[in-house]
Amino acid sequence: MTLLRIVITGAGGFVGNNISRVLHPAQDIIGISEGGRPGKGMIISDITNPRISSRIRGDIDCIVHLAALSDVQACHDRPRACFDTNVGGTANVMELARKKDSSVIFASTSHVYDTHRDRLSERSPTIPHTIYGASKLAAETVCGGFAREYGMDVTILRLFSVYGRRLDGRGVISKIISQLDNDTIRIGNLDPRRDFIHVDDVVSAFEFAIKSASGFNTYNVGTARTASIRDVCNIIEKIRGRPLKIRQADRQMRNIDAGRMCADITKIKKAGWSPRISLHAGLQKTITEIAAA
Repeated sequence: MTLLRIVITGAGGFVGNNISRVLHPAQDIIGISEGGRPGKGMIISDITNPRISSRIRGDIDCIVHLAALSDVQACHDRPRACFDTNVGGTANVMELARKKDSSVIFASTSHVYDTHRDRLSERSPTIPHTIYGASKLAAETVCGGFAREYGMDVTILRLFSVYGRRLDGRGVISKIISQLDNDTIRIGNLDPRRDFIHVDDVVSAFEFAIKSASGFNTYNVGTARTASIRDVCNIIEKIRGRPLKIRQADRQMRNIDAGRMCADITKIKKAGWSPRISLHAGLQKTITEIAAA
């Protein structure tokens, strides 16, 4: 990849940290994070601050926009904060991109879809069933508006269920792995099926989008395969080579959980990107990396 000056919002988060690690030092990276310590290449700022553009001097080739309130339950509990960050913050980021004449890669989510569908393509109905999904769909509309009004290059990546190193403790796989020392897993609903994609594949999707950004495009980023939470537990049990006791905890059950979410990735595969890591290999890699940390 040609040397680019890339701004990553949410650089301190799970996906942002992994993208920064891969792109640096091959690229000139400027990270924006709401928390952490300021330092070389890192700006501590909130994307809801309209003055964010004044913190970045010089040209920008691309903005990778990841910063968001992404905990589904937190968005359910605090809808105003969710929309302020996910929609208002995105408008600020798009205004920064407009002023700097840079492309934008926006991290959206499978939650924008009507999740009662069997397989979700980019043409599937976008009828979100959560506040989080509604906020991300609204943010997509902001991105599209800027792209069409100002002729900007904007790519939306709708991420399905991402897992891997440096999980933040909220994802279901993170919750399962964190309990492995006890040989007993207490988890909520075991039946929902998700399209789990390893973070390394997600990073490669962002690299693809950065290199190919042209016009306005939306892509699903998943594996086109699903596994239930029970399946994940069974795979982890096989990787460890000893039995796990699975206990379904009623207090962890959520009414906002969708039954099945599977990505149709035909469009992005035709464009030139495909996932490479199987669920078994990804879980084994994640367990090994967490144990070594």
